[in-house]
Amino acid sequence: MNYWFLYNVADGTIYGSPYLGNADIWTNIPIGTSVLGPISSIGADPSVQDAFLNPQYYTIEDGVLTPIAAYAVQQLADAKVSKAGMIQQAYENVLNAGFTSSATGALYHFAYNQLNQLKFVKLAIDVASGNVTFPLPIPSIDGTIVMHSQAQYTQLTKDISSFEWVLQNQLHGIIGPNGSITAATTVDQVNAITW
Repeated sequence: MNYWFLYNVADGTIYGSPYLGNADIWTNIPIGTSVLGPISSIGADPSVQDAFLNPQYYTIEDGVLTPIAAYAVQQLADAKVSKAGMIQQAYENVLNAGFTSSATGALYHFAYNQLNQLKFVKLAIDVASGNVTFPLPIPSIDGTIVMHSQAQYTQLTKDISSFEWVLQNQLHGIIGPNGSITAATTVDQVNAITW
């Protein structure tokens, strides 16, 4: 299959709908127009497929598909929004997977999804207000009840803080106002960003 683009020679605007088919030659070219093609669909640059789907956002200059400047800006903005969503989801997945703590001397894994975060906040309020007695029973992710002395509970809260702050710093380094997504100036740079 080949892509073909009929365009105005004077300004490079693409006419109508581009063609994708088996044609290897285009002979009925109207006066004042030219064609770009055939471009094989196999291994074609992604911009070719994008221009096929969105011809109104491209011109052809010196035989090259060129995105209109406003479209390139919109593509970059869209890529940044999409990537920020993917990074936010990756952050939430890691956060929800939980954290490990050896506050009691043994290594345990604790759930840290949104519900568990609320439970830890409530527990911190209860501890701060003196409404609990030690040792505290705190269930691990596998359901094992792990008893914590006051010192062990304090270490557990430090483990939570360390776990969460590392992730927060990584998240803000990517999607924050000075993060790598904000700093990216091309769609390729945005696409290269990973969690």
